[in-house]
Amino acid sequence: MKKFISDSILNIIATLLVTISLQLIVLPITSDYETNLEFGNIISILAILNSISSLIGSSLNNLRLINNDFYKENKGDFGYILTVSIIIGSILFSLILFSMVDYIDHIIYLAVLILMSLRIYLIVYFRINLSFLNILKHSFMLSLGYGIGTLIYFEFQIFPLILLIGEFFSILYLYFKLNMKVFLFEKTSNFRNLKKEYLNLSFSNIANVISMYLDRYLVLVMLGAQYVGYYFVASVLGKLMATVSIPISGVILAYLNSSKVKNHIKLFNKMFLLSIGFGCIVFLSLYIVSPYIINILYSKSWESVKSYYNLANLGVILYLIGTFMNTYCIKFLKMNRQIVIQYCYVIVLVLLGVVLMRKNGLQGFINATLIANIVRICIIYFVTYFDYYKGNMKVVKDDL
Repeated sequence: MKKFISDSILNIIATLLVTISLQLIVLPITSDYETNLEFGNIISILAILNSISSLIGSSLNNLRLINNDFYKENKGDFGYILTVSIIIGSILFSLILFSMVDYIDHIIYLAVLILMSLRIYLIVYFRINLSFLNILKHSFMLSLGYGIGTLIYFEFQIFPLILLIGEFFSILYLYFKLNMKVFLFEKTSNFRNLKKEYLNLSFSNIANVISMYLDRYLVLVMLGAQYVGYYFVASVLGKLMATVSIPISGVILAYLNSSKVKNHIKLFNKMFLLSIGFGCIVFLSLYIVSPYIINILYSKSWESVKSYYNLANLGVILYLIGTFMNTYCIKFLKMNRQIVIQYCYVIVLVLLGVVLMRKNGLQGFINATLIANIVRICIIYFVTYFDYYKGNMKVVKDDL
């Protein structure tokens, strides 16, 4: 338990370094130099960039972790899938960027996508070995790169350069630290099964990553880029806390993978209650400090967002609670359950978001996020219990 707590703290600090450097230093500085419309476009592109790179990197990261027993002795598969996925992702990202940025920014953003996808996947080798101190050191290098990139931004006013330099520092650290052999196109006997798992998980993660940034997509389409910036500012501290806290789920998954669980439904109930309690603490903290911090960091937008931030943060905290619970599902339920959970959430959020935004604008969308996240938590809860009592889990059901 002591090591679990210390590893969780290291993982939180690692994420905190990156999040603070990006959301509390880089983006506030950028917002002062860009118009509200330009800043909204930057936030929208970041959402697309994070969505595609997370879809590629996180899916393979989790699959490599949960299939570690086989791939300790058998090399291959992952390099092939990663290469093909990056090529497809780059083509898709390039098509989206075509009408949004100029040629130079376009090339830089594509380079960022490739490096970011590699970085998100390669971190798994630290997770496999429970080497969270190395994750912390890696995050320091990434943040250092962002800092140097920001200094260059003052001179050239090219935002994606900040991201490119950060990702370059990150990959440089991983290259020297991991000292890995590359097996790009080698396949093992498990390739067909892994490809199937990857497609299933990726299909569910499409909904997952879209849901993480769906607020920006919907607000962009329905209300315009300027309101994307407003919603980002209103929910920035909630997303900051979620970003910092979600690595705990990564630690949980790593420990679930490396230890035996005697009573699975009891573990799920504990995770549920702890998630609710943690969410309440985070929300009360944000309720107290948000007005002061937002007014300091994003003073230009404060008047436009001060009536939204409490409910916007609550929606993010509810999503965080569901994400903690879903960590259990990733480990112990069949992968197709992720499709049910994530796509039900996306459908509810899109339908409610469109309807309520037409009536109440940004406030309507915030209300939609609250309802959709409550629905997501309920679906996770009932799907888990249904599969447990029907004996449909990936493990043998234990006695209560």
